[in-house]
Amino acid sequence: MLSCLLWLPLCGRAEDLFLIITKEGKGFIDRKGHVVIPPGKWLPEPFFEGLSAVKVDGFYGYIDTSGAFVIKPQFELAGNFRDGLALVSRDRALQFIDHSGQTVIDLGRYQAANSFCDKLAGVALDSRWGFINTTGEVVIPIQFDKADCFENGLARVKLNDKWGFISKSGKLVIKPQFDFARGFSEGLAAIELNGKWGFIDNTGRIVIPCKYLNVHYFSEGLAAVSDGSPWGYVEKNGKMAIGYNYENAMEFRDGLAPVEKDSKYGFIDKAGKTMIPFQFTTAYPFGRGLALVDVGTWESPDWCYIDEAGKIIWKQ
Repeated sequence: MLSCLLWLPLCGRAEDLFLIITKEGKGFIDRKGHVVIPPGKWLPEPFFEGLSAVKVDGFYGYIDTSGAFVIKPQFELAGNFRDGLALVSRDRALQFIDHSGQTVIDLGRYQAANSFCDKLAGVALDSRWGFINTTGEVVIPIQFDKADCFENGLARVKLNDKWGFISKSGKLVIKPQFDFARGFSEGLAAIELNGKWGFIDNTGRIVIPCKYLNVHYFSEGLAAVSDGSPWGYVEKNGKMAIGYNYENAMEFRDGLAPVEKDSKYGFIDKAGKTMIPFQFTTAYPFGRGLALVDVGTWESPDWCYIDEAGKIIWKQ
């Protein structure tokens, strides 16, 4: 649950409320650390399109930013709203609902589905995937082994055990040829060949050779990469921007990235300068001006939100 607070999907955007976890339960604060929705005995998700999926007594409903239920708990599963629709399971049947809770698309014939992104959603029938539009019409035939959300006009698909990318028209713009692929971010996508990672552009051209053991998405012009144990950062031309100095490294957001050194996390800028000292047991990237950090221990975590100056805004 904690990682989802800042590891938000590339398509869609969470509102400026931040999930908190206390002894009393889970609630939300604003950017200034003020409690907006008091903690309660429920399981809320981040807000999307003004609504948060919340689990109460075994069923999900949706609350608005005041904490009031606008769709009563009735679903076995509930996803985030995107493109005005949310994927839910009601009476063991998958469907997309609108903001009033009414069924818009009945997915009775499908075994699985993804949330909408760019007005298209992946659906699975007999272990094959295709895409529907917001009226439920199949617009990209069901033919792929796997399919992911559209990001920046392209979606990852798997065919004959290889990964490639399709456009919103369903055209294979990058033929399946990679052992694995991640979605595009800032014009580049991470791809894996023979156990090594590199990056391609939106034509499929390899612009950073497959030579890394692990990589993250590009964010603010840099991507964290690892040649083994240590991590550093590369630019989009493959040039090393920050050397292999860290035990772990995450994405840049708001000009800062959490990195680990000597088993403690701190935050660096894009020149590699330490901006928030190494003092946290765990830290996550900034999102909308705040970052989630642990000032406790692995055995007894103590979660806080800090601002970009390192000041504690809210403490568990």
